[in-house]
Amino acid sequence: MGNNSLLRTDKELAELYQRHVDQVYRLSYIYLKNPVDAEDAVQSVFLKLIKSQMVFLMTPSMKKHG
Repeated sequence: MGNNSLLRTDKELAELYQRHVDQVYRLSYIYLKNPVDAEDAVQSVFLKLIKSQMVFLMTPSMKKHG
């Protein structure tokens, strides 16, 4: 069950990325006025999302064992 849960989460994150990547890129490009910097910003945004999601997923299990 745990693996299915993680796979579903990965799938949801991938869908979220696909749904919003263009909008995040356009907004980043408007502010940064440089395509390479905009791509870096997009990567940073989604990496922060993934990391925050991982912390959120790990927190309840840590509370059970702590």
